[in-house]
Amino acid sequence: SLALLQDRRVTNFRHLMELFDQEEQDRGKNPERTFLWWQRLRGEENPLYEERLESDEEAVQIVTMHKSKGLQWPVVFAIELWRGPNNRQPPPPLFHEGDALACSFYPEFEKQISAEAAAEVSREAQRLAYVSLTRAETLLYVVVPQKPQSVNSPAEWLLANPALGKLADAEGPLIQVRDSLPVFSSPLKLQSEPGTVRPPESWKRSTPLESRWSISSYSALAGEHGSTPRSSLPVLEGLWADFPKGTTAGTLLHSIFEKIDFLAVAEGEFPQDESEKIAKSLRLAQIDPATHLAKVVQGVQKVLTSSCLASDPEFSLSKLSHSERSAEIEFYLSAAHPDRDRLPLTDQTLLQVLGPNYPVNLRSFQLTGFLHGFIDLVFTWKNRWYILDWKSNFLGGDYSRESIQAAMADNNYHLQYLLYTVAWTRHLRSCLDGFDYKRDFGGVLYLFLRGVDGSLDDTGQPKGVFFDRPDAALIDRLEALL
Repeated sequence: SLALLQDRRVTNFRHLMELFDQEEQDRGKNPERTFLWWQRLRGEENPLYEERLESDEEAVQIVTMHKSKGLQWPVVFAIELWRGPNNRQPPPPLFHEGDALACSFYPEFEKQISAEAAAEVSREAQRLAYVSLTRAETLLYVVVPQKPQSVNSPAEWLLANPALGKLADAEGPLIQVRDSLPVFSSPLKLQSEPGTVRPPESWKRSTPLESRWSISSYSALAGEHGSTPRSSLPVLEGLWADFPKGTTAGTLLHSIFEKIDFLAVAEGEFPQDESEKIAKSLRLAQIDPATHLAKVVQGVQKVLTSSCLASDPEFSLSKLSHSERSAEIEFYLSAAHPDRDRLPLTDQTLLQVLGPNYPVNLRSFQLTGFLHGFIDLVFTWKNRWYILDWKSNFLGGDYSRESIQAAMADNNYHLQYLLYTVAWTRHLRSCLDGFDYKRDFGGVLYLFLRGVDGSLDDTGQPKGVFFDRPDAALIDRLEALL
């Protein structure tokens, strides 16, 4: 029949895949060698390669409890029901709040939530046990030790239930509960005379192990960052005046802009569901929403609705749909390869390519391997691609053009966005036919979030925004180096 023919083909295909996999495990992955082996195999008679049965219906099947749902077999052995669920979740424990998976970082609720999470895990283990116990059509074997390993195990839950004994008494020979099974053991034979045990040999490498390549990042290449003394910074006023500073606050702001719906945030009333997203992010960062939510909402709305392109005053991020932007773009750039005729990337070769227009402070390095990083956001607007990076740097109350330029230089952000540009334009060239840098790439924006307020600075540029569109020749030289 057609069904048997399909079973035959699937079984043959699986058998062939297993043979090829075993051959490559034994002799290594080499397509040409594997093909020659296959040609020889087709002309041989080997009982190991005989056709299998049409299906595995008559064979013993080992199936997980999860995958057994909806299936049945004449005889089922339900094993390892004595193992208890793993309730030792790493903090914070996860639990369900309605249909959503939730966690809490408040220490005062940790004991209660841990108990709720453990109860959920136990109920899930009992549900899986029920699935296992109802798969048999004719005969079911359940074997458990006299002392289950966990008081929360499905076996303990089953055996401690007095209804099991009543059910066995009522059903007579159909259900049998045995107190114990015969114990099979053999005595351990020890030698009468102790043998000689050689002490372990100690060996220490005399030369360091050569590392042919490594993975580095922009921050590893950059030298020590300069900074303006905190005491000399002017006082910040406005929406972000009281907002916390530091790494935690910066990570929080990145998370907010990564999750929020740009289109939903327009002039006027802020969407309630987006406000709830921000409140949740604040709580996860242990920042009190009652104190900061209102101003953070206003600040986020100001950033997303303000014009940030001097060349196109009508543009704002709130006009971008999900399909026009993508966040957290991971990339790797090849710095050099030891098996190819490419020299390692050094600080001097990189400085030579960058030239005087991009003064960066690099530490001395020699890199053979890869540069790794993440681009905060890429978006397309009017058929041009842009790179955007969120910056939460605290510059006091001075987000003038000079202050932002100083922050860019002090933190080596120029090198950062040049690497971003190489990575993203290389990707665009690989997936867009006819990509042209001068025509299709719009530039790079660095948004200093605490300084964006919708106004223009003394030069007529959007306040709190740094913009650059690197020269195409420079990007070509960098791409040749990477």
